[in-house]
Amino acid sequence: MASNRLILFEFANAPDYLNFQLVIAPAKKSRKEAFYKPVKSLAMSGHVNSWLKEDGYSAIIRRNLLHGEDYLEEDWAGIEKKIRDFWDKFVETDLERISKSVLAAFST
Repeated sequence: MASNRLILFEFANAPDYLNFQLVIAPAKKSRKEAFYKPVKSLAMSGHVNSWLKEDGYSAIIRRNLLHGEDYLEEDWAGIEKKIRDFWDKFVETDLERISKSVLAAFST
C-alpha cells in the first residue's frame, strides 16, 4: 500500500560508506518539481542532483557521512556518535530551511 508521501530521508549503507539522501518519491513531474526547485535553490552542502527521474525515486541531496576508514578507525560508539551528530545538526538547521522553502513554494 502506497503512503502517498512525497519525500523520504534515507541512509544508504554499504561496507565502505554511509550516505544520507533526501529522496523524492514517484509522483507527477509537476509535484516533484514543486518540491525540487525550492530545495535546489537553497545551495545545500553535499551533492545536489541537477535532474529528476521521470519515473521512480529521485535522490536530490546526498551527503557522505562515513567512509571506509571510519569503519576501521572508529569503534561502534564513535560511529554512532558521528551519525547522531549529523542527524541532530540536519534537523536543527537544514530540515528547517527545507521546510520553510517548500512551504513557501506551495503557499504561492
